[in-house]
Amino acid sequence: MNIREQNEAPAAMMIDWGCIIRAVLKRWEVIVLAAIISAVGAYILAGELYSPRYSATTTYVVSERSESVNVYSSLDAASDLAEAFTDILNSNILKEKVSLQTGLSMDNVKIRASLISDTNLLDLKVTADRPEDAFFILEALIEHHDIVTSKVMGNAVLQTLKAPTVPTVPDNVRNNKGIAVKAGIAAAVAAVVTLGIICYLSDTVKNAEQAAELIDAKLLSVIHHENSRVRIGKGGLSVKRRLLIHLPSCGFHFSETFKNLRARVEHRMAEDQGKILLIASAAKGEGRTTVASNLAVAFAQKNKRVVLIDCNTAAPAIASLFSITREKDMMLKRFSYSIGTNTDYSVLRNEDTRLYIVTTVRMNGAAEFFLGASMKRMLEILSTKFDYIILDSPCFDEGIEGECLARLASHTLLVVRQDDQKAKRINDMIDTVSAAGSKVIGFVFNDVKASFVPGNDGKNDVYGYGYGGYAGYGGKYGSRYGKYSNYGNYRYGKYEYGRYGYHKQQGQEIDPDTLD
Repeated sequence: MNIREQNEAPAAMMIDWGCIIRAVLKRWEVIVLAAIISAVGAYILAGELYSPRYSATTTYVVSERSESVNVYSSLDAASDLAEAFTDILNSNILKEKVSLQTGLSMDNVKIRASLISDTNLLDLKVTADRPEDAFFILEALIEHHDIVTSKVMGNAVLQTLKAPTVPTVPDNVRNNKGIAVKAGIAAAVAAVVTLGIICYLSDTVKNAEQAAELIDAKLLSVIHHENSRVRIGKGGLSVKRRLLIHLPSCGFHFSETFKNLRARVEHRMAEDQGKILLIASAAKGEGRTTVASNLAVAFAQKNKRVVLIDCNTAAPAIASLFSITREKDMMLKRFSYSIGTNTDYSVLRNEDTRLYIVTTVRMNGAAEFFLGASMKRMLEILSTKFDYIILDSPCFDEGIEGECLARLASHTLLVVRQDDQKAKRINDMIDTVSAAGSKVIGFVFNDVKASFVPGNDGKNDVYGYGYGGYAGYGGKYGSRYGKYSNYGNYRYGKYEYGRYGYHKQQGQEIDPDTLD
């Protein structure tokens, strides 16, 4: 099977151990809680069910009634007697005699005889619920056992070597703590296995292969996880950083991912000469604002006139992400009312990114505003002044605002976070967006984390290490790691050269800006 055939294997048959392990670790509270509850329950139950058992013991010397007694004959006699002695001692006749003498019940009493290896010594042990019972029963057995043994083995002589004493320590020492620890560990293991099975059986999109197969849209880019926290100095505090590609603290691969995503988006929007792009997701926390902001910055870096509008009136985040403050007149609602008379767009410009930004605040009645005349008119005017208008949408799960914005945007780009939403929910959102009249140009698979399994670290996904998902970018038609190296828009290594890459097996140049 060649590499391409392996990549085309059904995604449903793949086990993404990285996602399973992360899903289990993410629910560590469940595991700990299950272990604690089981340990406490086992501790209490062990205490309630604990019943001490005590054993009284005596030792006999076994010999034969014969003038020619020697060591070997005594050993033979002891061995023969040991085989039958336990049955003799547990006989009904003997038990009745002992019960009559002691006045104790023999129902829960255990009597055992065992030969000490390579000797003619025989241990007799009586186990009962109380130490006194074990002692008295053993005393009675010593007194009356010859009634039976003399009839079964007449030649055997038993002489007491060690007299019995009242036991003081139970055979089964209480070990509630040990039982609790074992129960806690067993419960934790069971919880881990259960969570792993639940994760495996869930319909969430776990890797790029599944994303390409299960979602009814084109996979444009795989955006790998970028740590949002950075440590200052050795042993310093961990502080939150802004994930914006124009900042020097942002990783190289993360920045390159958005530059290549820009090429994909630009190509697809040019097909319909669209200018308004909605960045949408099914649920909150999928990285929608980060994708919208960095894609806008990537367009601005290419000298495109871009306006980024924060339409997430449920949880505005763009102003905080860019660390900007705006007067209320420059925020979305008031700006849309005054745009006809205000032609000075420089007040919206962010000098660090050369990006034009319209911020917002929490807003009641956002759906009515998005469908109103002022919002529509604002977008029409901005379309004549800017190359691209990027709208950061509220998530579709929280209301109809996202669907209202889809009616205004010519194109929509979806953000799908790894192992977050079910494929059916994402496909339902795609149908909703399409029904609203916006063209879904594809989706980005966001926040993809490295796998814990060697050889499946997430950087070798079908669509590459965040390089737009196409050949020349570490993609399906040329991804090689170790043997090849990728740097930005260039490929170096055996058989692959130049900006667009050249793959020996294809034998042709591949332009990532035109390849569909």
